Amino acid sequence: MIVFETVRIKVRKWRLSDFDTLLAVYGNPDVCRYIDDGSPLSPDEARAWLSVTENNYEKRGYGMWALTSRDTGATIGFGGLVHPGNQKTPEVKYALGVNFWRQGFATEFVSAACSHGFDCFALNSIIATVAAENGASIHVLEKCGFSATGNQLESDGSITRIFQKTAI
Repeated sequence: MIVFETVRIKVRKWRLSDFDTLLAVYGNPDVCRYIDDGSPLSPDEARAWLSVTENNYEKRGYGMWALTSRDTGATIGFGGLVHPGNQKTPEVKYALGVNFWRQGFATEFVSAACSHGFDCFALNSIIATVAAENGASIHVLEKCGFSATGNQLESDGSITRIFQKTAI
């Protein structure tokens, strides 16, 4: 089921058939370098995430989605609006396969995902968290109209930057 489209991306709900691609994207150490503790996703974690995402669709109407190329139909990555740890404010998340980095797909997705959340779910604000050293993601967020709101010291001593975008 298509959730929304951009110029180059079709955004759809996850399917069980996304398992191998999900594992390929989130199993890549380069992709996972700035996600949580930097460890690639295990097959058991991927299966659990598919289940959590299905529950989010039912509970909130949104969650993580598959991002597919409108030209080729290939899955280029995953992204969505989520509530990690049941946090109150929705958070935009995304990860693209390395072959799709530096082509503007992240900016295109984040911008459209925020618009979708504001327009279809009446969200007032959306946050994003990013490792302080992840300059590429910080640049994406700034291009999409997010503003830095603070830093969070993690248990491992690293810094997570917090960004926010509010509905207009």
